[in-house]
Amino acid sequence: PRCQVAFLRTGVEPQHTDAAQQAGALFLLQKPCTAQQLLTALGKALQDVGKINPMVNAQAQEDAATAARHLATLKRVANLAPLKPGDTVVHQGSRATVKHAIVRQGEMMVQLEGVEAPVPVTEVQRA
Repeated sequence: PRCQVAFLRTGVEPQHTDAAQQAGALFLLQKPCTAQQLLTALGKALQDVGKINPMVNAQAQEDAATAARHLATLKRVANLAPLKPGDTVVHQGSRATVKHAIVRQGEMMVQLEGVEAPVPVTEVQRA
């Protein structure tokens, strides 16, 4: 009964807008629409839902932060040739050898010789 919906339709007429509002639609977009229009509508809908249910808002913020971290990592990794065991990198001003290359929870990490914890690839540079 509390399900909220969104509508994507070709040919949006005033009666469609009324029906969508009466059904509790979060948004109504006319097809074809751009990816940016859809993202904008979804973002606003999530903000509206977050005002009603703070748990949804908290989860959306956490998901957005995670996505931003992953995107930053992907951008950095895209500019690097893949790291592999035996490669030499610079980490915290010192040269180190890559022992393992790991993808953990969507983030690329490297295990360096003599360093206990995995290091995000964004914190190393090729030597």
